[in-house]
Amino acid sequence: MTYGEILFRTATSFVALLVLTRLLGKKQLGHLTFFNYVTGITFGSTTAEIIVNRQITLLQGIASLLLWSLLAFIIAWIGLHSVKAREILDGQPTILIKKARFWKRHWLNSISTSTI
Repeated sequence: MTYGEILFRTATSFVALLVLTRLLGKKQLGHLTFFNYVTGITFGSTTAEIIVNRQITLLQGIASLLLWSLLAFIIAWIGLHSVKAREILDGQPTILIKKARFWKRHWLNSISTSTI
């Protein structure tokens, strides 16, 4: 792979990644759900593969990013319009401290269910 090809693939992938993440919306790090986090990691991994893997054409790579973006958008839309789907996709927060009291039972439950 020539340096020119690497430069072109990198620039094109970067623009596609930038556009798609802007379309999916801005999120602060503290407000990321697990699904948003995984989507971000997948975007970065896919973009890296597009840049360095010659067996993946640029068009195939961008199509993959577009498909993943579409699926992420559909999942976000479903979560926005359905409380039950949001509970399944995002889970429920666990209160560990309430009124300056540590709830050990909630903490133990969250540890035992998170390893499953």
